[in-house]
Amino acid sequence: NLLCCSKCYQRSGIKPRQVQNELTEIYRRFGILNVGEWLSKDDEIKGFFDNGGVRIIEQIASKLSELVQYRNDASHGLVSVGEILGQQQFLEFASFIRVLCSSLNALHRSYALTLLQETGDAQKIGTLTEKLRGNIVICKVTSGTLEREQIISFLADGYCVERRILSMQVDNVEVSAMSFDGEVELGIKLDKAISRKKAAVLTNSAW
Repeated sequence: NLLCCSKCYQRSGIKPRQVQNELTEIYRRFGILNVGEWLSKDDEIKGFFDNGGVRIIEQIASKLSELVQYRNDASHGLVSVGEILGQQQFLEFASFIRVLCSSLNALHRSYALTLLQETGDAQKIGTLTEKLRGNIVICKVTSGTLEREQIISFLADGYCVERRILSMQVDNVEVSAMSFDGEVELGIKLDKAISRKKAAVLTNSAW
C-alpha cells in the first residue's frame, strides 16, 4: 500500500518523496515501462497542473509526496487543528487523485489493447484524422467491420478512451454497418466527445 503509515515507511525504507518511484517500479514488474511518459502526456493531468516551467512528472511526484506526508502526519496525530485541510485544498487533493486514477486506468486499457493485438483479439482498423463539433469525428478506415452501437477505442500517447458509435456516414450517406478492404473516409458520431485530433482507431472482441 503506497499510502502506508510512517512506521511502515521506516521498516521498508520508503519515504514519501519516493512514492512516485515506487509507483513506477510496481508497473515495471508488470512490464509497463512508460508510466512517467504516459502521465506527462495525459490531457487531464496536463490540465490539472499549471506547468510554470516545471516538468509534469516532477509536479506529480511533488503532489504525491505532499498527499502521503499529510496522510502520515494526520494518522499519527501530528497535524494540529489549525493545520487541518480547508475545503479548497481537500478538493484539490480529490481532483488530483481523480485525474491520476483516470490516467492510470487509461494506461491499463492501452496496455491491454497492446496485448490483445498480439493475440489477434484486437486490431487497428484505421486512424482518426479530424474532430468536429457534436461528437463527430472523421476517420480513415482500412480494414475490419464497423456497425452502429459498436464500441471502438482511440489510442495515442497518453490517451486511450472507448466510445460507442451512434451513427456513420460515407459520402454523406448514412450506413448502419460496413466492412472495409481498403481506405475509406468515414464520418462517425460518437456517444461522447474525445479530446484528441489524431489517434489510432481499434476494435476488439474481448470486451
